[in-house]
Amino acid sequence: MSSSETPPFLQPLGFQNSQNSFVQAIFPHEYPLGPAHVLWSSSDLPKFIVLFIPGNPGLLDFYLLFLSELKSRVKDLAILAHSYINHTPELTTVTAEHGLTAQVQAAVEAFDAIKQNYSSAKVILIGHSIGTWVSLEVLKARPNDVYAVHLICPTISHIAKTPNGRRLSWLFQRPLPLFISKLSYLLRPLPAVVISTLFRAWPENQVTVLRRLLRSPTSIFACLSMAHDEMQMIRDLDVALLEQHKHKICIYFAETDDWVGEQRGVVLRSFKADPGSIRIVHGKSGVPHAFCITAMERAGHAANQHNKNFSPNDAIKSLRNLGKPPPNPDIEQPGPRIKSALDIIGDMAFDLVFVCRQDTTHPTLVSIRKNWLTGIAPWVELFLAKFAVADPSTAPGLEFRDAVFHTMPAILTLVAGPRNTSEEILKLRSKSPLLFPLFYKAWVKVLSITHVSWPSWASVVSEMVFIRGGGDDGVLMAEEFVKTMREMHQSGKENIAALCIRHINLLVQAAHSRQLADRDYKGFENAMKTFVSLFHTSTSMSQPFIVNGGITTIVKLLATFVATRTLRRHTEGSEEFSSAIGVFDLALALLQSLLKSQVSASEALDAGVLKAIFKAKRFFLYDSHPASTHRIKSTSSLISLVVKQLDLFLVFPSVLRRFYRVSISLSESGIEDELGWLQPRPQAFLATWEKTKRKAKELRTIFHDFEMACPSMCAHIQCPFRDSVPPPGTRYLRCSSCMNVMYCSHKCGKAGWASHKILCGLFGKALREGRPGPCWQDIHFFREITNQLVIRNYEEVVRKMEMHPSSKQGQTLIVLVNLDDPDQPEFTSPNLLAVVDFKQFCRDSRMKEHDDAIPDVKQYIGRPLRERAVLAVGVFPVSKGGKSRVWPIVDIVHVPEEDDYTEDEYTDEEDDGSEEDYTDEDEDEEGEDSEQWESGEDDGSQKGEHIKEVAS
Repeated sequence: MSSSETPPFLQPLGFQNSQNSFVQAIFPHEYPLGPAHVLWSSSDLPKFIVLFIPGNPGLLDFYLLFLSELKSRVKDLAILAHSYINHTPELTTVTAEHGLTAQVQAAVEAFDAIKQNYSSAKVILIGHSIGTWVSLEVLKARPNDVYAVHLICPTISHIAKTPNGRRLSWLFQRPLPLFISKLSYLLRPLPAVVISTLFRAWPENQVTVLRRLLRSPTSIFACLSMAHDEMQMIRDLDVALLEQHKHKICIYFAETDDWVGEQRGVVLRSFKADPGSIRIVHGKSGVPHAFCITAMERAGHAANQHNKNFSPNDAIKSLRNLGKPPPNPDIEQPGPRIKSALDIIGDMAFDLVFVCRQDTTHPTLVSIRKNWLTGIAPWVELFLAKFAVADPSTAPGLEFRDAVFHTMPAILTLVAGPRNTSEEILKLRSKSPLLFPLFYKAWVKVLSITHVSWPSWASVVSEMVFIRGGGDDGVLMAEEFVKTMREMHQSGKENIAALCIRHINLLVQAAHSRQLADRDYKGFENAMKTFVSLFHTSTSMSQPFIVNGGITTIVKLLATFVATRTLRRHTEGSEEFSSAIGVFDLALALLQSLLKSQVSASEALDAGVLKAIFKAKRFFLYDSHPASTHRIKSTSSLISLVVKQLDLFLVFPSVLRRFYRVSISLSESGIEDELGWLQPRPQAFLATWEKTKRKAKELRTIFHDFEMACPSMCAHIQCPFRDSVPPPGTRYLRCSSCMNVMYCSHKCGKAGWASHKILCGLFGKALREGRPGPCWQDIHFFREITNQLVIRNYEEVVRKMEMHPSSKQGQTLIVLVNLDDPDQPEFTSPNLLAVVDFKQFCRDSRMKEHDDAIPDVKQYIGRPLRERAVLAVGVFPVSKGGKSRVWPIVDIVHVPEEDDYTEDEYTDEEDDGSEEDYTDEDEDEEGEDSEQWESGEDDGSQKGEHIKEVAS
């Protein structure tokens, strides 16, 4: 039977379209059903017959190009596309039943007719949207006769609960279908050009199909009535049916599909126990749910991969026949040889993706690995090096680059192995040492243009950077990734940090507006894994990330995800919510790593990190959810680590003021109390929070008392207010280059420049490199904190000194005030203080790293101290990345008798002068000099020599 002839169970229509090979016909179902429009295309002796069942509306002309593409790619294939009763405007009958049950019965009759007339052919069901549910009903009715089932954009579980189902289900409630169908009479006079304008993105032939539907009240009523049945009948997923026929089923999920929504996760979770049992594809080319409108060719290619007679050996042979890749291909107009090579590699890759990634013995996978070096790798490296990073200006060039973007992640994932173990990935790396850097550079291009394939690239990059069981080799892989990114960043060709921040912002904005596709949540999680590896504080890329606004971006991400509206449609057990939790956890981990200086802590507080934390109630509650058991750390623990980093830098006035202000606001707003009422309580976080608040309160008291009594903070040696309190309203000025020293007037600033300019460059460099040391004001506050803690705990200090072995030998003992540890004890606890002798002090690795600590202490060793005088060293945190981990403050603390406080605390005049230099730049209690406070306190110097020079 030729393709122009129809089988006996069909009645040809008088009109035939000469532009395609399909015969327009009628399937004459008997009463109470009615006639259904069909398309038929066959060969003389078909080995396979596809019964295609469309979505709703079931207008087959929508699918003509898709079906033609499918037919052209598979030999010995016949296709019967069966519409729904009364959906075709030219074939409507008033008496015919057209509910969902009737449509299933009609599909079963069509299947039986095929088997009766083509008994030797294998029948494959392909359904789209609601057609997938109908296909499964046919499978249920004829389980032994169906060869395979392909479900494209499946709506097979709780369609009413999908985003579109929730938005549109009211339209399908009676009597609205009847009322809406009557409105079609009003559309008949509407000119065709109006509809074409409204649907300008649609091809003209599709607009013509739409116009026919809009002018048929009967067809509109049938479509809406069937949709009502869909909302009522499609409930729980038939897991038993899928399990029984798992080896026959292939599922294709669109990248973005609001007719599927969270139900995709329901389907996927049904096969977690046996992930290799069912073939699942996730939107290879960004094909939408309504693929039949604008993406027929791509969908057709994906749909036929499993059915065609694919031979990996023939593919490798064809690839070898193409010869070696050209060294300088034409980017704008890729030649036939280039296109053929990509088609061959793409066919191999997507054939495997469609079948089963877990099947390591599949002949295609075996062939790819066997011929990787000699046949495939040279072409893959060419595509990555020349096409993936290019910026073509022609349509053919852009289309070819798109194809490269879609193909490369698939082929690399398969070559690396289904389980991505360190052995498999490292073996690939040893075979193709250039492959991974090329892939990373191509990934940057994908991000720079926000290509639709970015989730696939993020998945592969994260798997390569975070290889499982990698050990030291895994660390090397991560380092290679960071090195490649750093070299690109330093070359000036790409601002990698800004690029990644922009990508995060785009995804955050999409999540905020609830436009982030379900599949993109997993992509977002994978992308965050790579960002954590790239911008962690242990890498050289952390500072560019901070400079480009990375901390504010991460806080914005947290604030968006804790907003109720962002994740409202995702349940705790869904795949999307699990990925959202992953994004949230990774963002917290990255933020905790980046809080490496007083500048970073201040920026995070300004961005609203504390408010975001206290709104994360749903994330705190998720800690006790059964789906949360796989997490290494709970939300409460991760947030506790972030707060500990903020706690560490509270000794800086800039951080202290911000934290104290926000904590008061949280308390007054009631948000803080709401979190305390949660059950179960986020104990780890709340304990850390209360401890940090107590520390902030104590530091605030110390700071307030001290700023009321301190003299001028002007750095000019000959300042007229050097030894006195400056006039009220004095506004301090910072050095704009290093943001370290302050002057009480322009006059003092000009006069003091001569002594400051020598070290100004060093201070400025440290500031720009993200490792600012304490500024002039910070150091004096450190000194006051050291004094106060020694005075408050003097009795315990004396006790520890008496118990120290060196005290009996008359050695000078040193009191260490340890404030550099995020896990430090309570601020009021004597355990913050430790007593050591000079040898122990010199062995302290923190002191060895600092140039001045040991010499500054040594000058006091063996010298007599006044009664109740203590040699103390305050150990304060400093920005990570510098030479030293801490900033030591060496001071002689005189502990006054009770009710006997005197300013003459030191036996050494130099120490006395140093103390008098401290004051706060803000004379007004609540920040009269807000300009100087906000602009300057965040930064400062690294070296202490300049402080001594000014003080002297």
